[in-house]
Amino acid sequence: MLRHIVCWKLKGTAEEQERVVCRFREMMDDLQKILPEILSCSIGVNLHEGEEAFDLCVDETFADQPTLEYYLYYPDHVTIRDYMSASSYDKMVFDFLY
Repeated sequence: MLRHIVCWKLKGTAEEQERVVCRFREMMDDLQKILPEILSCSIGVNLHEGEEAFDLCVDETFADQPTLEYYLYYPDHVTIRDYMSASSYDKMVFDFLY
């Protein structure tokens, strides 16, 4: 099994960030409906605030590395990645096998 974790620092005001979070949740819900390769997906907003803190995180589980690679280049995921790139100013990715 493989965990894929991505965290973002979001641009904009609190209201703009809230809209980004809501849209991201919608987009990920839609993606999960069409991609059974996503075995689990949790999305969370950081309770800790501060310059060092990331604002939003997604934690997904996949069967293996080839499945993750398929997901990373799936067109709907690329759309989400582009949306989040435009909505954030920093990102952290952490993938690990367990």
